[in-house]
Amino acid sequence: MILAAFVFWLVSALVIVGVLVMSETSRLRRDFAAQSEATYEIIRQRLDQNEAVLAGIDSMLHTFPGVESAGLRDYSRQMLARYPHIYMIELQPRVEESDLSRFEAWARKAIYPQFYVKDYGYGGERHWHPVSGRPTYYPITFMEPQAHEALPVLGLDVYADNKFRAAIDEAVRTGKPSISAPFDLYEGGRAYLIFKAVYAHVPDDLASRPRLASRVVSMLIHTGKFLSRNEVPSPLVSMRIYEQGFGYDQPDGIIDRVDAKPVPAWIRRFTPEFVYRKTLASQTQPFVFETRRQLGAEVIPMLPVVLALIVTFVISLLALVIYQQQIVSRRIAREAERHMYLREEQAQVARLHTMGEMASGIAHELNQPLAAILSYNQACVRMLHESNPDLVAIEGAMKSMTGQAKRAADIIVRLRAFVSKRPAQVLPLDVRKVVESALSLAEPWLRQGSVVVSRTLLMLV
Repeated sequence: MILAAFVFWLVSALVIVGVLVMSETSRLRRDFAAQSEATYEIIRQRLDQNEAVLAGIDSMLHTFPGVESAGLRDYSRQMLARYPHIYMIELQPRVEESDLSRFEAWARKAIYPQFYVKDYGYGGERHWHPVSGRPTYYPITFMEPQAHEALPVLGLDVYADNKFRAAIDEAVRTGKPSISAPFDLYEGGRAYLIFKAVYAHVPDDLASRPRLASRVVSMLIHTGKFLSRNEVPSPLVSMRIYEQGFGYDQPDGIIDRVDAKPVPAWIRRFTPEFVYRKTLASQTQPFVFETRRQLGAEVIPMLPVVLALIVTFVISLLALVIYQQQIVSRRIAREAERHMYLREEQAQVARLHTMGEMASGIAHELNQPLAAILSYNQACVRMLHESNPDLVAIEGAMKSMTGQAKRAADIIVRLRAFVSKRPAQVLPLDVRKVVESALSLAEPWLRQGSVVVSRTLLMLV
């Protein structure tokens, strides 16, 4: 029985825990979707801000056609202060190889005394070296912010890097903003550049665009600053922003990533993983936003589960106690029935024994009315044979025979009721009838012992 109660408790607990886990999983899924949607909207707004700022710079460059203007720098500072993810704004004029020396001489006077067009060495340490011969250069002549320690960056030819060259060529060819492949920043984090070609005047056809592209403006986007501290997803949620055509875990295409706390492998076998994936609606920055959450032990709501286990245990214990009480009650009822049966059997035996002892008296008692009936009958026959029978005497004798017959019948009825085997019944009794029946049965012995019974008490009852 204890085993059955334990099985009942275990099955009930598993069912309730399963329902609670399913409910908690649904709640976590809704929270994950809502949080992912909110984060997606923030990233989408950041991309829109990038394009808006770039459009503003492009408009300003047409208004202030100089290499550097106070208006452009003020505007850039305002945008950098407003949008922390825009890490740097730069200008790169188009310089042909034949004009390189003349351009460097002009830049040393107008921009920076130690200015020269340079390449960056990607060896074990940072180092600069003069550019090698190339048909075209796009050196940096303006950047904001421009810290004193960053002045050596001026003159860096971004066109020397393959990933930047492809984006610049695309921007010059199409006239639309173009992004570079993502890369790691020296100070940490991931970034990409957005390039926009600035033309001397509106090109008439596609072929003339490269010739008319006098410079490009670029914005360095620090993807690690897309989200503020309050906007970062939950530590249980991982996030990837990657270029279209790449996968979730392909490093070359990842724009930004946030890793969640790892979940043990054995838990991952039993818990689902939520995935939210949506393409960011930007023609210039065609990225895919994806978040994932691998559920762990948090899918089990501990307080409701503990309460459910306690409640089911108490219910199982009460059911066991009630069942045990029912078993005991049935056992007691069976014992009572058995004892009652034994008492009835004993009473029956006692009645039969008493009848055996009373047999001679009862036979004498029955003989008396029978003998009287026989005597009255003989007297009636004799009086009927007389010439002048006494009908009144004959009628009296016949009435006496009837009385004696009733007396004998009453004795037999009482004896039959006494020795009959019937289940005991609790019924209201007339005490006077009980006393009269007892006196009737005991009448032979009472006469034999010359006992006179007073019926005053019987009349009072």
